[in-house]
Amino acid sequence: PSVTSSGFKVSDTCALKGQAFNSIITIYVPDTIEVSTVKIPIDSLVVKDIILGVGTGLVVTYMNGNKTIKAKVPYCANIGGPTVTGNVGTYSTKNTGNTKISFSADAYYNGSVTFQVTESLLEQAQLEIKFKIVDNLADCNKNVSISNKSLTEIKQLSIFTNTSNSSLEIKYNSDKNSNYSIQIIDILGNTIATKNTESVIGNNELKMNLPTISRGVYFLQISNGINFSSKKFAITE
Repeated sequence: PSVTSSGFKVSDTCALKGQAFNSIITIYVPDTIEVSTVKIPIDSLVVKDIILGVGTGLVVTYMNGNKTIKAKVPYCANIGGPTVTGNVGTYSTKNTGNTKISFSADAYYNGSVTFQVTESLLEQAQLEIKFKIVDNLADCNKNVSISNKSLTEIKQLSIFTNTSNSSLEIKYNSDKNSNYSIQIIDILGNTIATKNTESVIGNNELKMNLPTISRGVYFLQISNGINFSSKKFAITE
């Protein structure tokens, strides 16, 4: 069958060979996928297996051991290992041999499996999971994704924290006049705050009030309801 989709995304990562590696990634899945022109709803994706190539020394650790990714809710996982031992290069679900990423998951709707997600289905949908091992950090760039569509109209996204009055100052440049939803998400995938905003072409600034939150790593996600961009930030005080 022909498969098309938009909205799948995994955040970027890049590992330096010979060094310990630990990186939190965010995973986002849409609430529908189209197979042979039929739109199939998804309310969750349960990961069965991810193998990050052969001999890389890297494994995926699921937050709280939970492999269930709810549709349209960013999910956090960890890629890491004591020493990166794989060959330098790009690892992908499209590859064969030692640099192939093996991936399988079950898509659920209303408690029942609707279809299985495999590397071949991802390729039919022109999607790809990939990451890079390098021997020089200068070679790192955006190199993990599971998306053929992202929120490309948002650029220069900056976040400034103000812990004295529990707020964020958010600045970005938009190529479109559009409505967006902005969410603040903690490392476990819980939504801390939400704000809807109407953006104009060019520079945009807004203030977002936060509840009392502890120090740690958080994610800001800006979405048009289909695609999204995200940025990691930290509360240090």
